[in-house]
Amino acid sequence: MNEEMAKIRLNLTRAGWRLMILICLAGAGLAQAPSPAPSPPPYQALRYEEDWSYLSDKTKQTGDLDRLKYIPLNGRGWYLSLGGEARIRYEYFGQFNFGAGPQDDDGYLLQRYLLHADVHFGKRVRLFTQLQSAIGSGRNGGPRPTDDDRLEVHQAFLDLKFGDETNSLTLRVGRHEMDFGSGRLISAGEGLNVRRGFDGMRVIYRHGPWLINGQVNKLVSIKPGLFNDAPDPSQTFWGVGATRSRPKIRGGHQFAYIALDRKAGRFDQGSGRELRHTIIARTYGASDDAVGQLDYNFDTIFQWGNFRNSGREIGIRAWALASDLGHSINRIPLKPRLGLRADATSGDKNPNDHHLQTFNPLFPGTAYSDTIGLIGAANSLALDPSLRFTIKERVTVNAGAAFFWRQSTHDGIYGINVAPLRTGKLSRARYVGSLPSVRLDWRINRHWSYAFVYSYFKTGRFLRETPPGRDVSYATSWLTFRF
Repeated sequence: MNEEMAKIRLNLTRAGWRLMILICLAGAGLAQAPSPAPSPPPYQALRYEEDWSYLSDKTKQTGDLDRLKYIPLNGRGWYLSLGGEARIRYEYFGQFNFGAGPQDDDGYLLQRYLLHADVHFGKRVRLFTQLQSAIGSGRNGGPRPTDDDRLEVHQAFLDLKFGDETNSLTLRVGRHEMDFGSGRLISAGEGLNVRRGFDGMRVIYRHGPWLINGQVNKLVSIKPGLFNDAPDPSQTFWGVGATRSRPKIRGGHQFAYIALDRKAGRFDQGSGRELRHTIIARTYGASDDAVGQLDYNFDTIFQWGNFRNSGREIGIRAWALASDLGHSINRIPLKPRLGLRADATSGDKNPNDHHLQTFNPLFPGTAYSDTIGLIGAANSLALDPSLRFTIKERVTVNAGAAFFWRQSTHDGIYGINVAPLRTGKLSRARYVGSLPSVRLDWRINRHWSYAFVYSYFKTGRFLRETPPGRDVSYATSWLTFRF
């Protein structure tokens, strides 16, 4: 029986590779056609941020699919915009989770399909809906929670807007995605197979260079079956944030306060109810120099609150610092960018005292440990030098090597879901490991894109002293179609 299952999985993986190759060849064929001019705006990570109203002038349509982006409903400015995405992805781990749990020798397939309808009833009222279907197949041990969600209403919200384009107030009610800043606290989770959604209410105020958000939301919980995802009753968050854009530096400044009430917080110190307050200050931008461009991003985060564990209430005091610097040299071939990312997040100093210093990244993406997503943000020191270069404007290659240490040797390491991954009570070693990786991105044309990533996590002393601590090899490849 085991041999039969192994053969089935092997055949499935081979079929997936054949399908991937065929689609890539099809995409390559499409890439040979010249792109129409002028170039239309790019598709956004949050699809509801796209504005296709300019296509009311049919002379500006540049392809057959543009007919779906602006469908007039009457003569008063009402229109419907349709869009979607299909992504097929192969993923392989050698010694997943450093060798703990079920392993998969030949990888597995991930599929994700998104389809949205954006209805504008003039300039004041808008209804945005999006369906999501995510499918994971061929993985030994079954799909992970973020791999499989067969068919769900991923977004469905109503916008009521007052004012004009430069000074407006928008009330948003319903289910929606969110990305905040660099994705270190709130992210839609593009790297996951199931994108993340939130249920709640949001107030958006725009005034000149300022954008101010106030919101109350619950994380949408993934549940087996069709059309039954629901708000997670164990997690509620609320907050307010402000962004001031600075066109002169091609960036701006962000400030935010976020509160999280989590009924079942889990840390190396124990489990209990967590009420955590977070403030963040971010500055980002880019400037030109004699040979190219310097870009930067800095995040400073401080957290406080209360954690109830085993009948006692202890105080939360945590922090995080993050920086991302890059220098692009645009006057030489390949336009290389030298980058350096550095992150520091606090860990708990003493599991027996009356304080919890473990940082909680709330709802992040994989920004802290790249596409591989093995290690989360809490209790971490990370340094990641990188080199990116561009081939004929459509292909970029990024190579780097990240190094990880524990900030506190009395705390463990955590996954991206803010749950303990390995206890810190069995070792006082600080070094966790290194992660050399290479990524290729190919923008085939306006609709098609392809990516390939290979990483190798070389375990350090801490993981070897808290076995299993095996090295992890990782490869993933995906092809995406958007319209």
